[in-house]
Amino acid sequence: MNAEVMVIVQERLGFRGTVALITLMNMICPFATDLYMPALPTMSQYFHSQTLVNFTMSGYFLAFAIGMFLFGPLSDKYGRNTILRGGAILFTLSSISCALAPGIYALIAGRVVMGLTAGAMITVSIALVKDCFHGTVRSRILAAIQAMAMIAPMIAPVCGAFLLQYTSWRGAFWLVSLFGTLIFGMSLLLQETVPPEARLQTGIFQSLGKLFVVMRNREFARLLLIFSLFNIPFMAYLGVASFIYIDHFQLSKTSFSLFFAMNAACSILGPVLFVKSLTKISPKRFALFCFFVSVCSGLFVISFGRTAPIGFLLSFVLFTIVSSAMRPFSTSILLRLQEGDTGSVSALINGFNTTFGSFGMFFGALVWTNVVAALGGLILLSMTSGCVAMLWFLRNHTALDQSL
Repeated sequence: MNAEVMVIVQERLGFRGTVALITLMNMICPFATDLYMPALPTMSQYFHSQTLVNFTMSGYFLAFAIGMFLFGPLSDKYGRNTILRGGAILFTLSSISCALAPGIYALIAGRVVMGLTAGAMITVSIALVKDCFHGTVRSRILAAIQAMAMIAPMIAPVCGAFLLQYTSWRGAFWLVSLFGTLIFGMSLLLQETVPPEARLQTGIFQSLGKLFVVMRNREFARLLLIFSLFNIPFMAYLGVASFIYIDHFQLSKTSFSLFFAMNAACSILGPVLFVKSLTKISPKRFALFCFFVSVCSGLFVISFGRTAPIGFLLSFVLFTIVSSAMRPFSTSILLRLQEGDTGSVSALINGFNTTFGSFGMFFGALVWTNVVAALGGLILLSMTSGCVAMLWFLRNHTALDQSL
């Protein structure tokens, strides 16, 4: 693939540079969370509160969702570059403030600002995919970006554990600030994809109101809610993984990072599975297959996940693979269902995913007698609900009848 497949050719970044920038923006969320994950138990001791430390994650994801809802429509009004560059600058500064935070509440505040500005960047990234690519190429680009973005959760916890050997948890935030600086530097080469004449000419509140206009598309809204269910157990896992491996199974921080990285590495198989399915299986069968495997994963976590670290990994990895396959699949479907208002569409896709994920993060912040069994129950409940909702949707709508 080259510049010929692009709707809007980026002369300075080119095809590869554009894909690289979009990928980096998609990596920002897992990188900003997974990097300091090995330090969570230590931070809980440092700040004398596991619950408050977990709020640095759940607060981040809640702000992340708000940021996407806010800045998606605004990127339709002010252009992608304005939102992207402003978000990258503020993200970098807030990461530095986290590294210098004198107490837990200052750290939570810094993480909230990080979440808001990361939301600005990632909603622009999905909007850029629709701005620059179309058709089957768009689906393949989404899958490729998702696969490459999985590098972040693979290397971030390993890097975090390595950093802890030489510095405190603050070092993770210094490294994240460099990541934000890199995105800002690349954004300076990005050519605007929304010309002034194509931007929303309404006021700010009217622009934000486009979110409600898009949600009036019933097929879009209902599928968005169903697909977002995958993020509840996934984000819950992010919130409790370090406690499962380090506290429950008594592994070292380095061993935890390796188990976490192995799970993340398997997530690359999801986008590959999606691409392979494009010409071999209908969208409706693919969606039902992913829900069915997820339900099985929940049962396996409850039955075998408590036995040993490898038992938990093998049980949960099934959910990891199909949930990562659903991300490019669901995004392709939803982008196709709504013409125009691309920033609002991107905001709703990412915002709902993250909002549902925040519920999972809140679940992880609670104190459980057996956190492994609780996570398995959450997978089983959310995915069974999603499977029933999908079967109902397929009886009443035709959005999944067309090939991608």
